[in-house]
Amino acid sequence: GALAALHARMAAASASAPFDVSKEPEQIQSNMAALMRLGCHADDQDAAEEPTDPTARAFLRTLGRKATPESARALLVQLGIWNIHEQLDLIRLDVPTAFSDELLA
Repeated sequence: GALAALHARMAAASASAPFDVSKEPEQIQSNMAALMRLGCHADDQDAAEEPTDPTARAFLRTLGRKATPESARALLVQLGIWNIHEQLDLIRLDVPTAFSDELLA
């Protein structure tokens, strides 16, 4: 079914061919956004609960994974969405990391 197809697409993803969230149904996109919010707290054990955390934890359980920030981060790295050295503070604080050529000039 749909879950098996999602697992197959996720299994095919890597750093060189990242999982393309934009091609997924709206529900999966929403779940992945929740995973990113949860995953950015992987290095912050004292983080306050985000409103999207229950969604992210349920999605991780559906995928057969532990429902933890560390598991969310590991999945995002495995899918090629994040790299192993992702700056979680910048994601958590929603700091821009990409800039136009005009700004960089």
